[in-house]
Amino acid sequence: MAMGGGIYLFAIEHERNAFINAKISNHEVMRIADEHNGRLSVGLLVQRTKLDFTEAERKLYMMLSEGVFQHEYDENYQPVFVLNKSLVQVKPLPDTTKKTRPRITIIADGEVIQIAVAGKGKLTASILCLKAKIQYEEAQITLETLQRKGVFDVEVNENGSLVYTLQDWDLMSEE
Repeated sequence: MAMGGGIYLFAIEHERNAFINAKISNHEVMRIADEHNGRLSVGLLVQRTKLDFTEAERKLYMMLSEGVFQHEYDENYQPVFVLNKSLVQVKPLPDTTKKTRPRITIIADGEVIQIAVAGKGKLTASILCLKAKIQYEEAQITLETLQRKGVFDVEVNENGSLVYTLQDWDLMSEE
């Protein structure tokens, strides 16, 4: 059971990171840092983007772990992320935002539940992606949100996939 919990937590972290990466590319963050002498704080990233504080902090720490930034502290002991000088290039990085940013599609909760009912109460992100014709990341986020709302229970199957099961079994008799 502990193994399944670890896989579930990893999947949630992966979903959150994918959602943030869909909102802003590394290239865009690097461009903002470059406009500020290669230095960027979480607060500055929040001001310049549509990220909230938690998302901006997570994005900067992801980029720190990828080696894009180095970590320092300013005179007020606040963390500052400094562009890694070894990554600075003479020509600007190509902006791949439009190519890599998945389109975000709003899908109604009722539509997701109908798809689950058709699948005998069970649903995975892959199935939702195919049936609703949405991006895989959006399917993951939608299912996670509905699970937090109490619509689905989640379990990890023998293959390590997250399977969402409807909590309201009365819906199965309405099929």
